[in-house]
Amino acid sequence: MPIGVPVLDIHTVGAGGGSIARVDEGGAVRVGPDSAGADPGPACYGIGNQPTVTDANLVLGRVAPDKFLAGRMRIDATRSALAIRSALSSYSNDEYRSALGIVRVANAVMERALRVVSLERGYDPRDFTLVPFGGAGPQHACELAEALGMTTVLVPRYPGVLSALGVAIADVSKNYSRTVMLCADDDFIGIHVAFRDMEQTAIEEMNDEGFDAQEVRLLRSLDVRYRGQSFDLSVDWPVDGSYAEIADLFHVAHQARFGYAHAGQSIEVVNVRLQASVHPELPTMETQLPISSIPQPVAVLDVWFGGGPVSSAAYDRESLHAGDRFSGPALVTQMDATMVIPPGWDVEVDRFGNLPATLDGEGQQV
Repeated sequence: MPIGVPVLDIHTVGAGGGSIARVDEGGAVRVGPDSAGADPGPACYGIGNQPTVTDANLVLGRVAPDKFLAGRMRIDATRSALAIRSALSSYSNDEYRSALGIVRVANAVMERALRVVSLERGYDPRDFTLVPFGGAGPQHACELAEALGMTTVLVPRYPGVLSALGVAIADVSKNYSRTVMLCADDDFIGIHVAFRDMEQTAIEEMNDEGFDAQEVRLLRSLDVRYRGQSFDLSVDWPVDGSYAEIADLFHVAHQARFGYAHAGQSIEVVNVRLQASVHPELPTMETQLPISSIPQPVAVLDVWFGGGPVSSAAYDRESLHAGDRFSGPALVTQMDATMVIPPGWDVEVDRFGNLPATLDGEGQQV
């Protein structure tokens, strides 16, 4: 029997830093979903021999060997080059050309995933900012943004541990739902009764965990569909709770998701949902006053973009201050990640230490 249960809507991609590259029977480069993991890890770790996306980025100069984990771990670019040449010899004997192929394929896999959660759900990615996370996310973010027509990327202050940080400071939250199956000609009082009962339960359970009722934030929503449909869409509970306002919200959501709506057709409220949450005490994120300066690079490296190596400035993120401005091609190294800034992208450090990057119209994809 099909049963609807609450889930986290996460679309995963089999193309990360540890994804293994190979050549298929047709002679095309493939990346993932198999991964070298942390053990044996990429070839550059010194244990395994299979080339990965990390090895490709290292060969292309997009990872500084002496800055990996802030210099706490040495990685071997020679092993990466040998692994790539060995595994992709039928594609090319040039490790740089093969590495570019690996990165292009990895980017294409990630781009498809981004299209699934944006364009295929009625959202134009050009209206959004791309926020990468993980140790390898900032290496690919700008090129992915260009491929999707996006012009802004925001690299968080700690991208490599963003997920762990998010879990540590996330709201305490509980979710409740009740099936009501009410149509336009039904008495909507059942919805109000369901919300009242769920809210009472939520307050009691939060109180059992040590939270006062005044701390609890309650958010109402509805699962709505056209009569006869087998699927529904979630809409927020409107201010007045009238049928007409609920219907209007659903028609707009249906138009955005599927490209059409039937404004005159009756709707049906399937489930009522309640989210009860409490904001925990958050750590103080250090802020800085902008000083608007041009930072000094710690090194100048040859980084491959498109046709060949380009002289690129490398910056230490710990030495950057709010207001600092610089342009690509460049790298920003830190303990938990490396940010790759292709030609045509400008960066200005914000007062929270994040790195917003903007495409200036002269961008160049890998």
